Amino acid sequence: MAEVYPFIYLFENSVRNFIVKVMETNHGSDWWDNKVSGRIKKIVAGRMENENRNKWHEKRGAHPIFYTDIDHLSDIITTNWSDFDKYFPSQHWIKAKIEIIETSRNVVSHNNPLSNDDIASVKLNFKQWTKQIKDFKFDEE
Repeated sequence: MAEVYPFIYLFENSVRNFIVKVMETNHGSDWWDNKVSGRIKKIVAGRMENENRNKWHEKRGAHPIFYTDIDHLSDIITTNWSDFDKYFPSQHWIKAKIEIIETSRNVVSHNNPLSNDDIASVKLNFKQWTKQIKDFKFDEE
């Protein structure tokens, strides 16, 4: 699965970074506190607390978004759709991309192989994602 893992990794973290950029541009650095559901923030807070107990191990990331599940990313985008609608053809489009990658991600993350068709699907969906976001510029304040 070494062939497909980089695509999954890059997709998931690209979505995270894209969300952070859009939300910080539109709402400032405190967007997480004001624009993310209590359910997601509670899950993330628990994960961060658990990691703080394991000081011997590297942390996931500086921003809480790195403690989310991939399906949380879809929730953040759709809940804040007015911030993202200009970037994507529809909510269905972005939700489908995340769901397709998530399905394969979960198989790989549990040390199971993907079929050649599933590997091709991950690569295609990653390519479509990167084509969709590559030309967008953000207004800097």
